[in-house]
Amino acid sequence: FIGQSNVTMAEGVAAEMVKMLNGAGNVVELTGLIGSSPAIDRQKGMQEALAAATGIKVVATGDAEWIRDPAVKLMDDFLVAHEEIGAVFSHAEESSWGAQFSIARANRCGANILHFTHDGSNAGFQSVKDGLFAADGNYSPFIGDVGIRAALMALQGQEIPNREEYEFEGFLYRLPDLPVVTAENADAWIGKGWGDFAPPENPCG
Repeated sequence: FIGQSNVTMAEGVAAEMVKMLNGAGNVVELTGLIGSSPAIDRQKGMQEALAAATGIKVVATGDAEWIRDPAVKLMDDFLVAHEEIGAVFSHAEESSWGAQFSIARANRCGANILHFTHDGSNAGFQSVKDGLFAADGNYSPFIGDVGIRAALMALQGQEIPNREEYEFEGFLYRLPDLPVVTAENADAWIGKGWGDFAPPENPCG
């Protein structure tokens, strides 16, 4: 397995959430596909960051499946059930965009609900700059490149440095964490993420 730690990435995003909420508020969580390892790890990272933030309460969690439509439906329900929501912690940018659509449709734009998400696309970074996202977990677009290089090294009998034992067949090669993207550093990261698609327009105008 070659990749970054979803635990520490989510922990970094959640730490930004704690800071921007001033340590208090209600949070709803839109997970990735329940049971998938990235969803498990991103939830774990959030929980570790919130362990000491006793003023923040996760009032609802739902499986948004990494995509937009399930997130819209979940957020619709969350908005009905909870009058006070300070932030949405989403495991994926697509889910965050879906949650924002739901908030606009419910006429809750004035509630200033903050969005904390993950994926590291250029569209996501642009959404941070535009104020749609408060923070985006920064996931390297070069994992495939590193994977091919590692495969070639293995085929040539070369030792892969810093490899670790893995619970499954093969080995683990952990890429270093990247900074969480916020309004302060978004300009520096736009163009360094993955994808060349544009983010959706802000449904709250």
